[in-house]
Amino acid sequence: MTWKANRKTKAATLITLTVLTVLILNLVFERIVGKWSLLAAVGAAMFILWPVLHHFLKRTVYGKILYKIDSKKGLNLIDRIGAGHPRFWTFIGDLAIIISFGGLGAAFVTNHRNKRDRSLIIAILVFLAVFVYLSQSYIMLFPFGVAISTSLFALFMAAVMSYVAYGLSYFLSSNRASTATFLLALLFFGSPYFLDFSITGSYYSVAMGVSLGIIGLPAIVIMPLLIQGINIAAGLSTTPGLNPGYPEMENGMPVLKYAGTNISIPFFPDILIAFIIMIALHECFHGLVARSQGIRLKHTGLIFLSIIPMGAFVEPDEEQFKKEKTHKQMRVYAAGSFANMFVVAFGCFLIGNLMLSIGSVEADGFIVGGVVKDSAAYGLLEPGDVVKSAGGEPTPTFWDFSMTMKGRRPGENLTIVTQNRTISLTLGQSPNNESRGFVGLEMYNDPIHSIYAPSVMTSHIEASSAASVFSLIKWIFFLNLMLGIMNLLPLRFFDGGYSYNGLFLWLEGKLPHGRKLSLAKNFSNGFGLLVIAVFILNLSPYFF
Repeated sequence: MTWKANRKTKAATLITLTVLTVLILNLVFERIVGKWSLLAAVGAAMFILWPVLHHFLKRTVYGKILYKIDSKKGLNLIDRIGAGHPRFWTFIGDLAIIISFGGLGAAFVTNHRNKRDRSLIIAILVFLAVFVYLSQSYIMLFPFGVAISTSLFALFMAAVMSYVAYGLSYFLSSNRASTATFLLALLFFGSPYFLDFSITGSYYSVAMGVSLGIIGLPAIVIMPLLIQGINIAAGLSTTPGLNPGYPEMENGMPVLKYAGTNISIPFFPDILIAFIIMIALHECFHGLVARSQGIRLKHTGLIFLSIIPMGAFVEPDEEQFKKEKTHKQMRVYAAGSFANMFVVAFGCFLIGNLMLSIGSVEADGFIVGGVVKDSAAYGLLEPGDVVKSAGGEPTPTFWDFSMTMKGRRPGENLTIVTQNRTISLTLGQSPNNESRGFVGLEMYNDPIHSIYAPSVMTSHIEASSAASVFSLIKWIFFLNLMLGIMNLLPLRFFDGGYSYNGLFLWLEGKLPHGRKLSLAKNFSNGFGLLVIAVFILNLSPYFF
């Protein structure tokens, strides 16, 4: 039996039915599970309404678990933007490959461009590499971070060297240009860690720099987990390298909590809105780059797990897509995560920090991370307290508090105002300098603010309508950044899995005896199995 009604009527009826079912179940579960009632109600509604979706909608079903609702809406817009500006979107696709996959990606793109474009890529990489090393500047692509020295000498030498490189690279064959690009990309993308090695002498920095320079951004996830996994396997550590989080209720709303941290991610509305934006832009960029290369699109649409929206999709013509050259497929695969990390997340990063710089969002105090035992503040302040002022001076950040404490001596009285009380204490002696007064407060560091808005990573944001927008932008930033890089991992069914397979297929054709040794298949399977093993090792302390 199929429900005879137009789409709008079906949608309105199913939405109403879903809302009523969840509300009624929530009332029932309030008496049984208390604060978990909403989560339980949504879960129960998924199973109750599942057969309704299956028998009445008759949509495309994946294993009778995921429902795909096809549509033609949006195809004309994607076609106008993508096919109407092919050079721009092809450039975006190539840029996505280089930024995402480091030296391998840069060599791959160089090998598939004409002589002029190859020379331009080499010149840009020479400029960046020479400048960062001569000026000791740091450029981090994940998380976003820039510390640039205004060295005129470094700028001059970088410009001269890139000009010379541009001219000389015209005489390089495609393969030699790819090799040069690979080495230059390794030096540039690994530069933050190589520069750190020159200061600290840490071989961990060398390993990070080399891996990031060769395989690209996924190394930022893989390498720390690999090292921690080795420590766990060797019995040197029992700390899990992964923190999967768990659902909890705060103020009557479901949140995702992470053990050992103060991170609390609200599911509604922040994560829901962030998730919708993330999926929509991700799939849109796939479609735009596909159309710019003449690849046909069949459908757009939504995917549901029962009543829960799981994402959107842009479906290319699979038969045509499989026949396209590897470099065209690679551009399409790389564009999605590029959109998440360097369009949405970077845009949110800029907007959030702009809101702070113009004062539309302000910190009203710093958060206490801990209190040193037997110190002046011990028993008076607690972790989580917000210190708004000390000695009459505002303390929006921990750094401001540190400046306030300069020059104060042991035995002096200090008045501290928190979010709900005022306390007076007598300063003790600093353990590092007996002539300096000591309160005994430890700095709190919000791990998400530290990459989203570093200037307020120790702070509490004053409540306001602008602060609510700032918080929403933060979760859009965080979700797009994290899931964007996770999607680049070399796992089957991830964009990264398809992309690395394309890179290894290209290498297989370039290296001696590559096809005879089935390098692409072996590299792809081995890399994927390595990542899975690393994840299992880092989760094992939860079970053993």
